[in-house]
Amino acid sequence: MYVFLAFGASVNGFPFMRKVVVVDGTFLNGRYKGTLLTALAQDGNFQIFPIAFTVVDTENDDSWHWFFTQLKLLILDDEGLAIISDRHNSIGKAITNVYPLASRGICTYDLYKNILGRYKGKDAFRLVKKAARCFRMSDFTQIFEDIEAINPALHGYLQRADVRLWDACSFPGREGRVTAARDLAVQRIDDHHTEVKYGSSGESLHVVNLVERKCTCRRFELDKLPCVHAIAAAEYRNVSRISMCSPYYTSNYLVSAYAESVMPVDSAQPVPELVANQRCLPPTVRQPPGRPKKNRMKSALEVALSNKRPRKEHTCSRCRQSGHNAKTCPM
Repeated sequence: MYVFLAFGASVNGFPFMRKVVVVDGTFLNGRYKGTLLTALAQDGNFQIFPIAFTVVDTENDDSWHWFFTQLKLLILDDEGLAIISDRHNSIGKAITNVYPLASRGICTYDLYKNILGRYKGKDAFRLVKKAARCFRMSDFTQIFEDIEAINPALHGYLQRADVRLWDACSFPGREGRVTAARDLAVQRIDDHHTEVKYGSSGESLHVVNLVERKCTCRRFELDKLPCVHAIAAAEYRNVSRISMCSPYYTSNYLVSAYAESVMPVDSAQPVPELVANQRCLPPTVRQPPGRPKKNRMKSALEVALSNKRPRKEHTCSRCRQSGHNAKTCPM
């Protein structure tokens, strides 16, 4: 019924990734039908790193539970592990049963496209994206209250989606900040802690611990990259801001992740008789009712982007040509 595949190169390269695994499923449309389940990670260069693949008959409780059971042989359950997916109920059940220590999160891309398909209003949608990226509970609470005031139905939907699964501030589990760090006021507290605030007014006070790599804004802890407050504190204490980055983002880890190659089949390598005599057939799938679809169904986000009007090209008010304005017009 099921088949699980993971290349040794991927298994040995995963320890050099952040402990964040994204799982998803998709239909197979070739000669042999079924559903492909995947487990992916992201390397230090923010590129997709494949871990494992599984072919099953369909997405249900049994198939996802079997998938995570096999995945657990490669990636052990850990409190520092985060598993990201859509809101499929079978995935949630399987993670709870197989990975009880890991944290589960839902993909904000799927959340956004569901919102675009069900609810109207650009202002509310912008607030949802802003809320998802909040790192402090106080900031999130304020934005979430604004969403309730603008669109109570959307607020209820987000609550049913379980806020803890999609907002950054509840989840346990960017170098343009350097310029902004120079505008911060820094003061030493003790050997480990540093106070950082905006100017002499004392607004947005934060405390940074460079030894434990933590900041009260929580970006430093979750991103594994120094936040603007940590950068300011590091500059004040003459500590290299690069040294504050997690080793997962270093070139050494990136090279080590791809150190091994996926080798072709070696005919000289003996295959166990049990495996050689085992017939591997495609899963038995049920033909859905109705005429088979030939075109891929677009998501609500893709439809919204395709219907978006292109930005009007600016033209010169003097000569009506593009590429310049009236002030720089050669006429």
